[in-house]
Amino acid sequence: LFQPAQLTAGFDARLTPRLSLAFDLGWHRWSVYENPAAHIDLVLDVGSFNDLVNIPPPLALPDPRFHDIAIPRLGVEYLIADGPRLSLSGRAGYGYEPSPAPEQVGETNFIDGHKHTLSAGAGLTMAHLGSIVPLPVSFDVYAALTVLAGRSHAKLSPVDAIGDYRSAGHVWQGGMTTSWRF
Repeated sequence: LFQPAQLTAGFDARLTPRLSLAFDLGWHRWSVYENPAAHIDLVLDVGSFNDLVNIPPPLALPDPRFHDIAIPRLGVEYLIADGPRLSLSGRAGYGYEPSPAPEQVGETNFIDGHKHTLSAGAGLTMAHLGSIVPLPVSFDVYAALTVLAGRSHAKLSPVDAIGDYRSAGHVWQGGMTTSWRF
């Protein structure tokens, strides 16, 4: 598992008493990514015949040639209801993550593409749940869809074992959190 070094900066602006906008920009250092394929060292001991057996050194793994990327994200939140006992917010967001991988024309097959993520969510805060829980309680839910944009890879070698291919896909996500104050 490789996790690139990351640096993110952002801001949040309240545009009206009910509407806020958030933006952040992340930098991911993919340029130091190394080929994750196995490094195999082969040693053969055939006794007195060792001088007759010549095992060539393994070929160097190809450099994946990944590059650093910038990832912008934008989110909005709208306060739907704000009463003394209950508040409800709706949220939506978008993020774009360009692929750090170059087109796979050689020996490697690091299949990746640009990613677009759309999300929606809601947050509910209740002032209390009676005398047993006298402080505010919050519940948040979200759903998101990440779409891996289609990308074609044309191999330089006509006898490549994998051949030309196209990659695309999508991933659904969802979650829920709750906060209880004491």
